[in-house]
Amino acid sequence: MAIYTTAAVVAFATGAGTAVTAEQTLTVPDNAVELVAVRSTLTSTAPNPAESGVGVCALAGNNFLNRPYEWFTEILSSKLGAVDQHAPSHEDRWWPASLPVKPGANLAATFEPLDALAADGQVTIDVKWSTKRTGMPATKRLASRETASSTATGPSITLSDAKKITEYTVVYSAATVAADDPSVARLTITSNNLLEVQSITQTAVIHAIEATSGVAKAFLTHADIDVDVTNPNSNTVFSSAITVDTALTTAAAYAYSIGYEPNSLQVQQ
Repeated sequence: MAIYTTAAVVAFATGAGTAVTAEQTLTVPDNAVELVAVRSTLTSTAPNPAESGVGVCALAGNNFLNRPYEWFTEILSSKLGAVDQHAPSHEDRWWPASLPVKPGANLAATFEPLDALAADGQVTIDVKWSTKRTGMPATKRLASRETASSTATGPSITLSDAKKITEYTVVYSAATVAADDPSVARLTITSNNLLEVQSITQTAVIHAIEATSGVAKAFLTHADIDVDVTNPNSNTVFSSAITVDTALTTAAAYAYSIGYEPNSLQVQQ
């Protein structure tokens, strides 16, 4: 068995708004039978002061049968000055999948910005493949879209085929920034179709800066968890709510994703 990576698509433009991009062709190598994991990079084409960036990538196309599979890019932190970085502060993470694929099939990938990059951006997607099934549990994932932090009741997510919840990830990002302006918030997701615990909470932070030039850093808040679903044959509906303990004087927004082990998988013939 060989497990290896490919740069699966040519870097493509995000556009200057928040619309979903056109589908990008992603071809399964001729010897690959499992999509092990994915990784994406978002970069700003011409970074602007006080601009942040983050978005949702998704696999799509008629030859990808195990949807939903979505994942966040790392956050491009907001900045005040015309100089300084506008990039993730650490290497982009690999998101597990362990999903079956057909050798040679053409899949598709899209990107949906949560925050618009006024001067456009670019997205890359790397994929880790395996020539044999690894035996690792499969992971599917669904993400919400952006909600203003002033909205206490957030979006809901409905999973139709979950038997175990395995991930919980939070995006908390500043649309614009001011000096000496940190923010701390807690995002809670709740479902009555979970065994033993029904509510799960994580803290998210936007780290402040003290000068007129610099970066207000924000990171994805991610947890690997293990919560069984009470009735895997019913929809698992999650509600969300944010508590902002320290508010920005400017705007902030949040989103979240839930990774889960599905009841069953489909294999393209």
